[in-house]
Amino acid sequence: MWGAAGLIISGCGLALAFTPGKGWLLLWMPALTFWLLRNVGWRPGLIGGWLWGLSFYLVHGFWGLPVFEQRAASPLYAGIAWAITALWLGFFYALFGLLLNLIPTTSWFGRAVGGASAWTVCQWLQGLGSYSLPWAQWGIALTQIPLLIQLVDLGGVWFLEWMIAYWNMLLCEFVRGTTEQLATAQLRNKVAAMLIVVALFWGSYGALRLNQYRDTDLSKEATKIRVGILQYQEHPIAERNEQVLDFWITKTQQHKPEWLVLPESTVQLDPSNPDWQRWQQHIRTLNSMVLVGTGRRVGSGYRANSACLLMADREPVCSDKVKLMPFTELPPPLPTLSFWQALGLDSKSTVQSGKQPIALQGADGRRVGALICVESLYGWVAREMVRNDAQWIAVLTNDEWLPSGMTRGQFAQYCALRAVECRRWIARASSVGVSGFYAPTGELVASLPMGKPGVLVYPITPRTDQTLYVRWGDWWVYLCLAAMIVVWLGRLSSTDWRRA
Repeated sequence: MWGAAGLIISGCGLALAFTPGKGWLLLWMPALTFWLLRNVGWRPGLIGGWLWGLSFYLVHGFWGLPVFEQRAASPLYAGIAWAITALWLGFFYALFGLLLNLIPTTSWFGRAVGGASAWTVCQWLQGLGSYSLPWAQWGIALTQIPLLIQLVDLGGVWFLEWMIAYWNMLLCEFVRGTTEQLATAQLRNKVAAMLIVVALFWGSYGALRLNQYRDTDLSKEATKIRVGILQYQEHPIAERNEQVLDFWITKTQQHKPEWLVLPESTVQLDPSNPDWQRWQQHIRTLNSMVLVGTGRRVGSGYRANSACLLMADREPVCSDKVKLMPFTELPPPLPTLSFWQALGLDSKSTVQSGKQPIALQGADGRRVGALICVESLYGWVAREMVRNDAQWIAVLTNDEWLPSGMTRGQFAQYCALRAVECRRWIARASSVGVSGFYAPTGELVASLPMGKPGVLVYPITPRTDQTLYVRWGDWWVYLCLAAMIVVWLGRLSSTDWRRA
């Protein structure tokens, strides 16, 4: 009873770490969870982990409930879809509860490393597959403190997830060393020393990288390019939409950007479309390279959600979205189709995904990687673009489908992680916000007010270096996975497993 209550409290408290302000301080809550889940056997661990994850996602997902309400036939169906999502995502927490109880109990260091590795593997698995959604990663809460996210250039967000989990596992071991009868002062001192070592490494690496990339950016003043972003929401009346767009194009021209980034689905690339003829005139007026989101035909009955680079006197070059949005651009699996249709989801989609992430080369020789909407949640998409020589990254998104300002803010925070992972400037253009510029340190250095149209031009530095994460990919996850397999095989042959 008390254990279940503690897991629910921990899950709800952890969900509040993602709110604005100082919520990130609640990232110590998993230490309570680890304490309650440890050494309970694999069956209670499985159930307890699922209860923890369910309570977390029900609270955290409350801010995204309006998203379900947009498509569902009624508020009741929206609530059902919301609950099903929480149930499914809670499965990965249940898997963690199982894995945590497969770790040998002979060494405090082994328990801490094994527990952190188990958590990292579970988070990684949540982001795999066509219908994956790596939402609410713990590292997102730390984007409020740029000092603490710098180490993602080593192993991506997975290394940051591991560090947060490892810190909480050490806290759990410290409490254990203080409360249990067989604990010794020597054990407490060892755990305390490790906590200090982790804190010193985390803070010193962050400070070193922050200063390094701030200074490097300042030293490359001559290589900067002026990039503009336009926060622009289409008007439902076509004539009024044209007037509004003309106004903002004229206003943008006054700032003389070399590049201009617009939100997702801004223009239709069809030579017979009058809108396309107007855009050709806009490009000549701006005298800039314009990166726009567009839906373009790629086959009979199919279209691609694309980012196209428009240049004067040149053919457009485009990259297609490779990671489609589950259940909207990507239809539900056939066996469950009728069920999801009842909840208001489309039965089919005409969107075709791109083959691989690429970088688009402008007339000035600079190459940009364009992330479209949900692609910014997946580190591998940005990583592959940088491997293909992207010198900076643009995020084109239409956030009108996220009615909650809280959800929009969390959605944008993934750009901070992507900026540090790849050490690239990111220009994010949203229809309603958040629109702004993220430095290679993950800092949001300039932004537009949410919900209001506007233009913002900022000088950024194209970069060509590659981080360890870009070069080696998800190497840290594979290391954690190998450690867990070794631990699992060892536990299967032990008497403790047979008794559990």
